[in-house]
Amino acid sequence: MTYTSSPSVARRVFWSALCLGLVVIGGDLLSAQEKAGVAKPKLPRGRLPAYYSQVVSPDQKEKIYEVQKSYAPRIKELRAQLATLQTERDAKCRALLTSEQRKKVDELVAEAKAARETAEATAPTTPAAAAPPTASTPPAAAKASASGRKPVAKPSGN
Repeated sequence: MTYTSSPSVARRVFWSALCLGLVVIGGDLLSAQEKAGVAKPKLPRGRLPAYYSQVVSPDQKEKIYEVQKSYAPRIKELRAQLATLQTERDAKCRALLTSEQRKKVDELVAEAKAARETAEATAPTTPAAAAPPTASTPPAAAKASASGRKPVAKPSGN
């Protein structure tokens, strides 16, 4: 068997070698900058409220980030307090249950956790993989089916 090189193979080899060379050179430049102490300036970061990005100027965006940054410690403290209160509340509610009820709740929690883990392991990687609703599928049931939840009947209001 004879080996012949086609132009497409040679082209692939060339581009692969070029890309590899650029990666190596880029890595060397990056490490040289780090060694020299060159650091990128840190910009204030945050998350703009919904739809703000479409209307605010860059200056307003920076000011919004600064406001968010000034509130962050207080919000963090309040979230910690909320978590503590929720833990206390849950403990008091659990204390009202009998030992048999606590055991049953623990079993239900374990089953739900196992179901979640199984669903996560078998879930499609893209939301588009879910089947679209058909004419015979009510929209609420289709939405619940796509999310992996059971449909919930709404009260009739009578």
